[in-house]
Amino acid sequence: IRSNLKLTTLKITESSFTDRKLKKHLSDVVYECETIKGEQTFITILFEHKSFIPQYHHIQLLRYLTGIWELQIKQKRELTPVIPVIVYHGRKKWIKKEFRYSFRKYGKDIFSFVPAFDYLLIDLSDLTDKEIKDELFTQTALRIGLLIQKNIFNTENLRNHLKDFLMLGKLYYRKEKGIQFLESVLRYLSYASDITFDDVEKSTRFLPDPGREVFMTLAEQLIEQGEIIDKQNVLTKLISRKFGVSDSEKMIIRETDSPEMLDAALDIILFAKSKSEVISALEKT
Repeated sequence: IRSNLKLTTLKITESSFTDRKLKKHLSDVVYECETIKGEQTFITILFEHKSFIPQYHHIQLLRYLTGIWELQIKQKRELTPVIPVIVYHGRKKWIKKEFRYSFRKYGKDIFSFVPAFDYLLIDLSDLTDKEIKDELFTQTALRIGLLIQKNIFNTENLRNHLKDFLMLGKLYYRKEKGIQFLESVLRYLSYASDITFDDVEKSTRFLPDPGREVFMTLAEQLIEQGEIIDKQNVLTKLISRKFGVSDSEKMIIRETDSPEMLDAALDIILFAKSKSEVISALEKT
């Protein structure tokens, strides 16, 4: 494939071809590149959000590919080939299998009726931190993101090297896009890793003022969010023990992000004669 591409024409685009359903599983970085014959092609790097291998990743890919081609048809553009590259960071080894493997029990005669397409796989567990940081990738955000994803389950290594990983973007964080990226990284660390708030704080002390401000603002938001979640969990448990709680009522509680309303409901539940008294406190405007 590489010999058929004119890599000097490779350029990143602002495009994304993940629809609302796919965004739950994948995010994409889209590159345009010319072939040696001067024809356009897309190279899309797909980041698998989950840390486990999806059972039907070929179907996700097929949905992604057809989404691109449907858009080109709608725009009356010529269909272009798409080379998908999946970036995976889970614990379990990803073993590539053809889509037709899912239909093997029906025999080989059925294979000609099964869509046949391929993808390139980057399993981060096969790469060293040095290869990611110094040899294989040049875009700052990509290097930082891949390093953190690769080490997300290795708490000790992530704790010891987080400062080094973030340091790669010291200049990038002075730009608006860099600040947005940094916020995404910090949020990802808070939700997906086991390193502590203090670990992250120590690793961000070197950041220039805009980046440091992002951390402090995010820290306040996460603390407040954590307090809200704690109150939601306590309220759900108390209602469940006293009256029982339905899925729709759990949803009402989860969607209540006002600390004052949650506090009011917690005050009511002690002497409430029915759960409607408690739930109504969450529905008041």
